[in-house]
Amino acid sequence: MTQFVILRHEYPAGNERQDHWDLLLEPPKSAGEAPLLLCFAIPSPIKDWAGAVVQKLPDHRRLYLHYEGPISGDRGLVRRIATGEIEWIEHSSDRVECILTSMHPPVLLHDTPLDAAPTETEEFERTSPSLMKTLPYEWSAQPIRCRIDRLAAESRADSGIGSFHPADPELDSWRLTWQP
Repeated sequence: MTQFVILRHEYPAGNERQDHWDLLLEPPKSAGEAPLLLCFAIPSPIKDWAGAVVQKLPDHRRLYLHYEGPISGDRGLVRRIATGEIEWIEHSSDRVECILTSMHPPVLLHDTPLDAAPTETEEFERTSPSLMKTLPYEWSAQPIRCRIDRLAAESRADSGIGSFHPADPELDSWRLTWQP
């Protein structure tokens, strides 16, 4: 099975880009390839993802499956919120459909020795309990069906959200369907 990760991407104060969630999906495996990750930026909290209009970002390096922390170029930082496995249903240029199953409960994403200092994620979880409650459904026990469809150009214009990445307003808009 391939993997997914949900990251919270926060920008430094004064940056023109909006904080958002990144849904990164490892595409179905092909013979001998180590593919880049599909990336969708989602401006709304996870609890509001059903029917959300999202933006397809350029594919990301595989290191983001396990990385959290600062991003070079003063682009803020990312925090891992959930990670798990993907069962692929469809992967095409206009549709991504899969079932996501979390391998980790959202409150602890990695093992930490008891005598170690808290990681950024653990500190974030301790200080942001309301954010952890935004995860949909009973994540660790309930698989989520995720379908993302590319919007036609006229639908993108009618969506009303514009680009929440002002530096790249031409990013494709997609519609996310999220259900147990």
